[in-house]
Amino acid sequence: MNQTLGTKWYVRQCAAGTGICLCVYVLLMALFSLLTVRGVIGEEQMERCVWVSAAAASLIGAALIGKKTVKRGAMTLGCAGSFYLVTVLLGFLIGDTLTPARVLWLILPILSGAALSYLLSGKKSAKKKRAKRKSRVHR
Repeated sequence: MNQTLGTKWYVRQCAAGTGICLCVYVLLMALFSLLTVRGVIGEEQMERCVWVSAAAASLIGAALIGKKTVKRGAMTLGCAGSFYLVTVLLGFLIGDTLTPARVLWLILPILSGAALSYLLSGKKSAKKKRAKRKSRVHR
């Protein structure tokens, strides 16, 4: 019985990853906004807060979705790309302006978070796989 995953599964996983990214991004931005209102973080630090939020959201969303498939690279890049597009689209709809510098400025933390996610969720070595297989066989 051949169990291949169809395109729908990958699209659903990518959509779920984008949703996770957006939730983490909004929660982190709300936290940074609260800290700014309380006076813990100065308003001049908000650009860094946006970068940290975007990188962390991309890292978490891509890591959670990328580990569920053998096509980690494609899923990580797809999740980060869709998160970027949705973020830019929402920014345009909310702000009524689209500044090319700001659009390009946001892609760096998102891609760095996705790249870090890809690097951290590396494949298991052949030794670990063999050891796991041997331990199952001897039980």
